[in-house]
Amino acid sequence: MTRLLRVTAVAPILASALFAASGVTALVPGGAPCAAAGYTGRVELVVEHSDGRAIRLCIGFDGASITGEQILKASGLEYATASYGSLGDAVCQIDSEPATYPPSCWTNSSPYWVMFVSRQGAPWSGADHGVSSETFADGDAEGFRYDPQSGPAGTPPLPGGVCATASQSSGRTQATAASSAPRATHGVVATGGTPRPTAGTAPTAAVIAAVTPAPHATARVATATRPVATPSVVSVALLLASAGLGALMGLAGVRLIRRRRA
Repeated sequence: MTRLLRVTAVAPILASALFAASGVTALVPGGAPCAAAGYTGRVELVVEHSDGRAIRLCIGFDGASITGEQILKASGLEYATASYGSLGDAVCQIDSEPATYPPSCWTNSSPYWVMFVSRQGAPWSGADHGVSSETFADGDAEGFRYDPQSGPAGTPPLPGGVCATASQSSGRTQATAASSAPRATHGVVATGGTPRPTAGTAPTAAVIAAVTPAPHATARVATATRPVATPSVVSVALLLASAGLGALMGLAGVRLIRRRRA
């Protein structure tokens, strides 16, 4: 099994790329979830924290597809991203993990958020784009795992089941809920990590089902439900970091790999 080689100079690379791009953005929690809205599409969101706690949400949306960042916005979870322009955004923080992070998003030794995709019930695979550029259709799933930069590769708990429990009501209550709930905001992180909120436009999407097991107890379930053979994962977060290096030294060698220890 293989996984992306850890980039030894991630922090300086990221810092250069961040200042060359549009900076770091953060999202504060949005409106309350809609309990029974009718949408044309549904996607599952799975977020696994470092303590094994897994948050599983079903996001309903209108249209043919939705971006990974729109899914995060609709979830109401706090998150922060680092923009890499046309490459898309890398995720620095979800649900307040980590509690703090540097302007470079992470360091060359800190854990980081790895993004995964599942198409129509298939096993997890590494995302090919940043969270703002990766798109999802009805029946797909988006996953995140807070992963150390060493040790065995892993994936979030397998998707499936959460959207099946969502209400099939055809009544549209999303508009009413949105009018009575505060709008999500985002802003550029200033020096010291303090966000400057600005008005944001939330996608036509909302949480329609959720499973949020307690910490630690979830870890045993998550381990039991993962496949024995873990698929190879290329982290889009580190790929974006390597792209920053490529601006200075070329793109050759971005996808260096190392063999996982048995």
